[in-house]
Amino acid sequence: MRWTRRFALAAAAALASCGAPAKVEKAPRDIEIDRAVSLLEDAVPSWPRENACFSCHNSGDAARALFAAERRGVSRASDSLTTTLAWLQRPDDWDHTKGDPAFSNRTLARLQFTAALVAAAAAGRLFDQGTLLRAGDLAAALQAADGSFSIGADDVIGSPATWGASLATAVTCRSLEAIDAGRFGETIERARAWLRAAPIRSSLDASAVILGLGPGRGGSRGLTASRRDECLGWLERCRSDDGGISPYPTSAPEAFDTAVAILALQCLEPLPRSLEWERSAREDLRAPQELDGGWPATTRPRGGVSYAQSISTTAWSLLALLTSRGN
Repeated sequence: MRWTRRFALAAAAALASCGAPAKVEKAPRDIEIDRAVSLLEDAVPSWPRENACFSCHNSGDAARALFAAERRGVSRASDSLTTTLAWLQRPDDWDHTKGDPAFSNRTLARLQFTAALVAAAAAGRLFDQGTLLRAGDLAAALQAADGSFSIGADDVIGSPATWGASLATAVTCRSLEAIDAGRFGETIERARAWLRAAPIRSSLDASAVILGLGPGRGGSRGLTASRRDECLGWLERCRSDDGGISPYPTSAPEAFDTAVAILALQCLEPLPRSLEWERSAREDLRAPQELDGGWPATTRPRGGVSYAQSISTTAWSLLALLTSRGN
Protein backbone atom coordinates (compact mmCIF):
# COMPACT_ATOMS: atom_id res chain seq x y z
CA MET A 1 0.00 0.00 0.00
CA ARG A 2 2.93 2.36 0.61
CA TRP A 3 4.03 1.96 -2.98
CA THR A 4 0.48 2.68 -4.18
CA ARG A 5 0.36 5.96 -2.26
CA ARG A 6 3.80 7.04 -3.54
CA PHE A 7 2.84 6.18 -7.08
CA ALA A 8 -0.48 8.03 -6.91
CA LEU A 9 1.28 11.19 -5.74
CA ALA A 10 3.95 10.91 -8.44
CA ALA A 11 1.43 10.20 -11.16
CA ALA A 12 -0.70 13.13 -10.05
CA ALA A 13 2.20 15.48 -10.54
CA ALA A 14 3.43 13.87 -13.74
CA LEU A 15 0.22 13.34 -15.67
CA ALA A 16 -2.94 14.96 -14.44
CA SER A 17 -1.88 18.60 -14.63
CA CYS A 18 1.69 19.79 -14.76
CA GLY A 19 1.27 22.50 -12.18
CA ALA A 20 -1.49 20.89 -10.13
CA PRO A 21 -0.96 20.11 -6.45
CA ALA A 22 -0.37 16.48 -5.58
CA LYS A 23 -3.44 16.54 -3.35
CA VAL A 24 -6.45 15.91 -5.55
CA GLU A 25 -9.45 18.14 -5.07
CA LYS A 26 -12.79 16.91 -6.29
CA ALA A 27 -13.96 18.64 -9.43
CA PRO A 28 -17.13 20.70 -8.92
CA ARG A 29 -20.35 19.44 -10.46
CA ASP A 30 -20.34 20.52 -14.07
CA ILE A 31 -22.95 19.63 -16.67
CA GLU A 32 -20.44 19.35 -19.54
CA ILE A 33 -18.21 17.07 -17.49
CA ASP A 34 -21.15 14.95 -16.35
CA ARG A 35 -22.39 14.49 -19.91
CA ALA A 36 -18.96 13.52 -21.21
CA VAL A 37 -18.40 11.06 -18.38
CA SER A 38 -21.79 9.46 -19.00
CA LEU A 39 -21.09 9.01 -22.71
CA LEU A 40 -17.63 7.49 -22.13
CA GLU A 41 -18.91 5.21 -19.38
CA ASP A 42 -21.18 3.67 -22.02
CA ALA A 43 -18.62 3.71 -24.83
CA VAL A 44 -15.65 2.13 -23.05
CA PRO A 45 -17.25 -1.23 -22.19
CA SER A 46 -19.41 -1.38 -25.32
CA TRP A 47 -16.49 -1.41 -27.77
CA PRO A 48 -14.85 -4.69 -26.64
CA ARG A 49 -18.26 -6.25 -26.09
CA GLU A 50 -19.43 -5.46 -29.63
CA ASN A 51 -16.12 -5.72 -31.52
CA ALA A 52 -14.21 -8.38 -29.57
CA CYS A 53 -11.13 -6.17 -29.39
CA PHE A 54 -9.65 -3.31 -27.38
CA SER A 55 -9.06 -0.07 -29.24
CA CYS A 56 -6.73 2.86 -28.65
CA HIS A 57 -9.61 5.32 -28.70
CA ASN A 58 -11.90 3.48 -26.25
CA SER A 59 -9.51 1.49 -24.08
CA GLY A 60 -6.73 4.09 -24.30
CA ASP A 61 -7.88 7.71 -24.52
CA ALA A 62 -11.41 7.25 -23.19
CA ALA A 63 -10.41 4.93 -20.35
CA ARG A 64 -7.62 7.33 -19.34
CA ALA A 65 -10.13 10.18 -19.14
CA LEU A 66 -12.53 8.09 -17.05
CA PHE A 67 -9.78 7.11 -14.62
CA ALA A 68 -8.98 10.82 -14.27
CA ALA A 69 -12.67 11.54 -13.66
CA GLU A 70 -12.88 8.76 -11.09
CA ARG A 71 -9.80 10.09 -9.33
CA ARG A 72 -11.45 13.51 -9.07
CA GLY A 73 -14.71 12.09 -7.77
CA VAL A 74 -16.97 12.67 -10.78
CA SER A 75 -17.18 9.22 -12.36
CA ARG A 76 -20.28 7.41 -11.21
CA ALA A 77 -19.94 3.88 -12.59
CA SER A 78 -16.47 2.51 -12.00
CA ASP A 79 -17.61 -0.97 -13.05
CA SER A 80 -17.71 0.36 -16.64
CA LEU A 81 -13.91 0.10 -16.58
CA THR A 82 -13.67 -3.44 -15.23
CA THR A 83 -13.15 -5.26 -18.54
CA THR A 84 -10.78 -2.63 -19.90
CA LEU A 85 -8.75 -2.58 -16.69
CA ALA A 86 -8.34 -6.33 -16.87
CA TRP A 87 -7.02 -5.90 -20.44
CA LEU A 88 -4.68 -3.08 -19.48
CA GLN A 89 -3.14 -5.30 -16.80
CA ARG A 90 -1.94 -7.73 -19.50
CA PRO A 91 0.74 -5.69 -21.32
CA ASP A 92 2.19 -8.73 -23.07
CA ASP A 93 -1.15 -9.19 -24.86
CA TRP A 94 -1.34 -5.61 -26.16
CA ASP A 95 0.31 -6.44 -29.48
CA HIS A 96 -2.24 -9.16 -30.13
CA THR A 97 -5.56 -7.36 -29.96
CA LYS A 98 -7.99 -8.52 -32.65
CA GLY A 99 -8.65 -5.15 -34.28
CA ASP A 100 -8.71 -4.58 -38.03
CA PRO A 101 -5.04 -4.69 -39.17
CA ALA A 102 -5.73 -1.83 -41.59
CA PHE A 103 -6.45 0.45 -38.62
CA SER A 104 -4.08 -1.02 -36.03
CA ASN A 105 -0.81 0.57 -34.92
CA ARG A 106 1.09 -1.40 -32.32
CA THR A 107 3.28 1.53 -31.36
CA LEU A 108 0.29 3.76 -30.75
CA ALA A 109 -1.51 0.99 -28.83
CA ARG A 110 1.40 0.40 -26.45
CA LEU A 111 1.82 4.10 -25.70
CA GLN A 112 -1.90 4.75 -25.25
CA PHE A 113 -2.47 1.69 -23.09
CA THR A 114 0.57 2.58 -20.96
CA ALA A 115 -0.82 6.06 -20.35
CA ALA A 116 -4.21 4.60 -19.44
CA LEU A 117 -2.60 2.10 -17.07
CA VAL A 118 -0.72 4.94 -15.35
CA ALA A 119 -4.01 6.81 -14.96
CA ALA A 120 -5.59 3.68 -13.46
CA ALA A 121 -2.83 3.46 -10.89
CA ALA A 122 -3.17 7.15 -10.05
CA ALA A 123 -6.89 6.53 -9.45
CA GLY A 124 -6.09 3.71 -7.04
CA ARG A 125 -7.30 0.97 -9.37
CA LEU A 126 -3.96 -0.81 -9.86
CA PHE A 127 -1.75 -2.20 -7.11
CA ASP A 128 0.87 -4.20 -9.03
CA GLN A 129 4.10 -2.31 -9.64
CA GLY A 130 5.41 -5.14 -11.80
CA THR A 131 2.61 -4.61 -14.33
CA LEU A 132 3.47 -0.93 -14.60
CA LEU A 133 7.17 -1.65 -15.00
CA ARG A 134 6.42 -4.17 -17.76
CA ALA A 135 4.26 -1.59 -19.54
CA GLY A 136 7.02 0.98 -19.18
CA ASP A 137 9.58 -1.44 -20.61
CA LEU A 138 7.37 -2.12 -23.64
CA ALA A 139 6.81 1.60 -24.21
CA ALA A 140 10.47 2.56 -23.77
CA ALA A 141 11.51 -0.09 -26.30
CA LEU A 142 9.67 1.90 -28.99
CA GLN A 143 11.85 4.99 -28.71
CA ALA A 144 13.41 5.99 -32.02
CA ALA A 145 17.12 6.67 -32.44
CA ASP A 146 16.50 10.43 -32.34
CA GLY A 147 14.73 10.19 -28.98
CA SER A 148 11.16 10.60 -30.23
CA PHE A 149 8.24 8.20 -30.10
CA SER A 150 7.11 8.29 -33.70
CA ILE A 151 3.61 7.08 -34.58
CA GLY A 152 3.73 7.44 -38.34
CA ALA A 153 4.63 9.92 -41.06
CA ASP A 154 6.42 12.89 -39.49
CA ASP A 155 4.81 15.39 -41.86
CA VAL A 156 1.25 14.51 -40.75
CA ILE A 157 -0.11 16.55 -37.86
CA GLY A 158 -1.30 14.49 -34.93
CA SER A 159 -4.99 13.91 -34.30
CA PRO A 160 -6.97 12.97 -31.16
CA ALA A 161 -6.78 9.21 -31.76
CA THR A 162 -3.37 9.05 -33.46
CA TRP A 163 -1.46 11.61 -31.33
CA GLY A 164 1.51 12.23 -33.66
CA ALA A 165 5.19 12.23 -32.73
CA SER A 166 5.30 15.37 -30.58
CA LEU A 167 2.30 14.50 -28.41
CA ALA A 168 3.26 10.82 -28.19
CA THR A 169 6.75 11.79 -27.03
CA ALA A 170 5.43 14.23 -24.41
CA VAL A 171 2.78 11.87 -23.00
CA THR A 172 5.18 8.93 -22.92
CA CYS A 173 7.75 11.05 -21.07
CA ARG A 174 5.11 11.72 -18.44
CA SER A 175 4.06 8.06 -18.30
CA LEU A 176 7.62 6.81 -17.79
CA GLU A 177 8.33 9.51 -15.24
CA ALA A 178 5.29 8.44 -13.25
CA ILE A 179 6.15 4.74 -13.43
CA ASP A 180 9.82 5.00 -12.42
CA ALA A 181 11.86 8.11 -13.25
CA GLY A 182 15.08 6.36 -12.23
CA ARG A 183 14.60 3.19 -14.22
CA PHE A 184 13.63 5.10 -17.36
CA GLY A 185 15.82 8.14 -16.78
CA GLU A 186 17.93 7.76 -19.92
CA THR A 187 14.87 7.21 -22.12
CA ILE A 188 13.14 10.23 -20.61
CA GLU A 189 16.13 12.51 -21.10
CA ARG A 190 16.56 11.47 -24.72
CA ALA A 191 12.90 12.21 -25.34
CA ARG A 192 13.22 15.60 -23.64
CA ALA A 193 16.26 16.41 -25.76
CA TRP A 194 14.17 15.71 -28.85
CA LEU A 195 11.36 17.96 -27.56
CA ARG A 196 13.85 20.74 -26.88
CA ALA A 197 15.09 20.68 -30.47
CA ALA A 198 12.20 19.46 -32.64
CA PRO A 199 10.77 22.01 -35.09
CA ILE A 200 7.37 23.44 -34.17
CA ARG A 201 4.98 23.34 -37.11
CA SER A 202 1.59 23.59 -35.37
CA SER A 203 -0.05 24.60 -32.12
CA LEU A 204 -0.18 20.89 -31.25
CA ASP A 205 3.61 20.71 -31.47
CA ALA A 206 3.88 23.80 -29.26
CA SER A 207 1.49 22.38 -26.67
CA ALA A 208 3.28 19.02 -26.67
CA VAL A 209 6.66 20.65 -26.04
CA ILE A 210 5.24 22.48 -23.01
CA LEU A 211 3.56 19.29 -21.78
CA GLY A 212 6.78 17.31 -22.05
CA LEU A 213 9.18 19.94 -20.72
CA GLY A 214 7.12 22.28 -18.57
CA PRO A 215 8.05 22.58 -14.91
CA GLY A 216 6.08 20.56 -12.42
CA ARG A 217 6.38 19.45 -8.83
CA GLY A 218 9.47 17.48 -9.81
CA GLY A 219 11.26 20.68 -10.82
CA SER A 220 12.54 21.81 -14.19
CA ARG A 221 12.29 19.44 -17.13
CA GLY A 222 14.34 21.59 -19.46
CA LEU A 223 11.87 24.13 -20.85
CA THR A 224 14.05 27.16 -21.46
CA ALA A 225 12.61 30.66 -21.54
CA SER A 226 13.29 30.96 -25.27
CA ARG A 227 11.61 27.62 -26.05
CA ARG A 228 8.65 28.56 -23.84
CA ASP A 229 8.26 31.89 -25.61
CA GLU A 230 8.47 30.16 -29.00
CA CYS A 231 5.64 27.82 -27.98
CA LEU A 232 3.53 30.62 -26.53
CA GLY A 233 4.05 32.62 -29.70
CA TRP A 234 2.56 29.74 -31.68
CA LEU A 235 -0.41 29.46 -29.34
CA GLU A 236 -1.01 33.21 -29.52
CA ARG A 237 -1.02 33.18 -33.31
CA CYS A 238 -3.44 30.24 -33.28
CA ARG A 239 -5.91 31.77 -30.79
CA SER A 240 -9.29 32.88 -32.06
CA ASP A 241 -11.09 35.93 -30.72
CA ASP A 242 -13.19 33.55 -28.59
CA GLY A 243 -10.14 31.78 -27.17
CA GLY A 244 -10.22 28.53 -29.18
CA ILE A 245 -6.99 27.14 -30.56
CA SER A 246 -6.50 26.18 -34.19
CA PRO A 247 -3.77 23.85 -35.44
CA TYR A 248 -2.34 26.60 -37.69
CA PRO A 249 -2.65 30.39 -37.64
CA THR A 250 -4.72 30.36 -40.84
CA SER A 251 -7.18 27.61 -39.83
CA ALA A 252 -10.26 27.43 -37.61
CA PRO A 253 -10.17 26.35 -33.94
CA GLU A 254 -10.57 22.66 -33.16
CA ALA A 255 -11.71 21.09 -29.89
CA PHE A 256 -8.72 18.74 -29.73
CA ASP A 257 -6.11 21.46 -30.26
CA THR A 258 -7.91 23.65 -27.73
CA ALA A 259 -8.01 20.85 -25.14
CA VAL A 260 -4.30 20.02 -25.48
CA ALA A 261 -3.44 23.71 -25.26
CA ILE A 262 -5.40 23.97 -21.99
CA LEU A 263 -3.46 21.03 -20.57
CA ALA A 264 -0.19 22.62 -21.71
CA LEU A 265 -0.95 26.03 -20.21
CA GLN A 266 -1.36 24.35 -16.83
CA CYS A 267 2.32 23.40 -16.99
CA LEU A 268 3.34 27.07 -16.84
CA GLU A 269 3.42 29.52 -14.01
CA PRO A 270 -0.09 30.99 -13.50
CA LEU A 271 0.62 34.40 -15.00
CA PRO A 272 -2.26 36.72 -16.01
CA ARG A 273 -1.77 36.07 -19.73
CA SER A 274 -1.70 32.27 -19.48
CA LEU A 275 -4.60 32.22 -17.03
CA GLU A 276 -6.72 34.34 -19.36
CA TRP A 277 -5.84 32.15 -22.33
CA GLU A 278 -6.76 29.06 -20.34
CA ARG A 279 -10.05 30.56 -19.16
CA SER A 280 -11.15 31.65 -22.64
CA ALA A 281 -10.02 28.37 -24.19
CA ARG A 282 -12.03 26.45 -21.59
CA GLU A 283 -15.16 28.44 -22.38
CA ASP A 284 -14.63 27.99 -26.11
CA LEU A 285 -14.16 24.25 -25.61
CA ARG A 286 -17.52 23.89 -23.89
CA ALA A 287 -19.45 25.43 -26.79
CA PRO A 288 -19.33 22.60 -29.39
CA GLN A 289 -20.22 19.79 -26.98
CA GLU A 290 -23.21 17.85 -28.27
CA LEU A 291 -26.28 16.92 -26.22
CA ASP A 292 -25.15 13.31 -25.86
CA GLY A 293 -21.99 14.51 -24.11
CA GLY A 294 -19.55 14.06 -26.97
CA TRP A 295 -17.57 16.47 -29.08
CA PRO A 296 -17.51 16.42 -32.89
CA ALA A 297 -14.48 14.61 -34.21
CA THR A 298 -11.38 16.67 -34.80
CA THR A 299 -10.17 15.15 -38.06
CA ARG A 300 -7.24 15.88 -40.36
CA PRO A 301 -8.32 17.29 -42.75
CA ARG A 302 -11.15 19.15 -41.04
CA GLY A 303 -14.78 18.10 -41.38
CA GLY A 304 -14.43 14.32 -41.54
CA VAL A 305 -16.64 11.79 -39.77
CA SER A 306 -14.90 9.31 -37.48
CA TYR A 307 -16.15 7.42 -34.45
CA ALA A 308 -12.59 6.90 -33.20
CA GLN A 309 -11.68 10.57 -33.50
CA SER A 310 -14.95 11.64 -31.87
CA ILE A 311 -14.38 9.38 -28.86
CA SER A 312 -10.79 10.57 -28.50
CA THR A 313 -11.75 14.22 -29.01
CA THR A 314 -14.27 13.77 -26.20
CA ALA A 315 -11.65 12.13 -23.99
CA TRP A 316 -9.12 14.93 -24.48
CA SER A 317 -11.81 17.56 -23.94
CA LEU A 318 -12.92 15.89 -20.72
CA LEU A 319 -9.33 15.75 -19.47
CA ALA A 320 -8.93 19.47 -20.14
CA LEU A 321 -12.17 20.39 -18.35
CA LEU A 322 -11.43 18.10 -15.40
CA THR A 323 -8.02 19.52 -14.65
CA SER A 324 -8.12 23.14 -15.81
CA ARG A 325 -7.50 25.80 -13.20
CA GLY A 326 -10.56 27.75 -12.23
CA ASN A 327 -12.91 24.86 -13.12
